[in-house]
Amino acid sequence: MKTIKFSLLFLLFISLISCSEDESTPPNGNTSEMSGEWNLETIDYDGTTKMNASGTDFTFNFSGISTESNAVIEFNDNGTYSSQGAYTIALSMEGITYEVPIDMTSGSGNWSIEGDTMKFSEGFVTLSTGQELSSEPGEMIIDELTQNRMVLLFEQEDEINQNGFTNIVNVTGKYVLTR
Repeated sequence: MKTIKFSLLFLLFISLISCSEDESTPPNGNTSEMSGEWNLETIDYDGTTKMNASGTDFTFNFSGISTESNAVIEFNDNGTYSSQGAYTIALSMEGITYEVPIDMTSGSGNWSIEGDTMKFSEGFVTLSTGQELSSEPGEMIIDELTQNRMVLLFEQEDEINQNGFTNIVNVTGKYVLTR
């Protein structure tokens, strides 16, 4: 079970709502629309973990949704970003829900836009233990972008080998950020 928890934590951050009715526009590579400080409102995701232990396959479904957040991500005009703060994920798997605190105090890297895709050189999140959740380059689809709201969609598959177990984790979800 420890391996499964670690696998799910690893994928949280490959891996944000306003009341205004701003018109949503695609970014078209214009980074100035994205620049500035964004508050992480929600993270919502679903996925599966396939594990092979001693030749036997197991599949587990999971879901997660943020329950509280004071996390902030700042996208700079020069193509860099930094994150700070923390949030809590209610991670549910096989009928059991865990509260998982996530610390974003040391997330930073580079970002760019290609069409409706936002690309990242580093992961957003580092656990309070110092274990980085995702340091691989990643990308998210910009589903909505207004002056005060941004919705980023993500999909990821990772293979994790730990303690003699091979886990294949597939996850899809979204970040909702607001100003």
